[in-house]
Amino acid sequence: MALRATDGRQRRRDSFVKRSTRLIGTVARALYLFMYAPIVVVVAYSFNAARDGFIWKGFSWQWYEKLLANETALLALETP
Repeated sequence: MALRATDGRQRRRDSFVKRSTRLIGTVARALYLFMYAPIVVVVAYSFNAARDGFIWKGFSWQWYEKLLANETALLALETP
């Protein structure tokens, strides 16, 4: 079987597609990390006993207890 001139082009095209796919996957992972990392941080800090700031003062349910005791917040969650 003789090599054709298009074989080289096909290999370059396949290589380009593989690199493009890898690049798109890397960019997608970076974007997901950029979008969801702040949400994870906020959820983690919602269990912080400190009133404000980034200093961790221990695990606490106090903010969720206050939320569940707030009648206005609970009414806002109801669906009409």
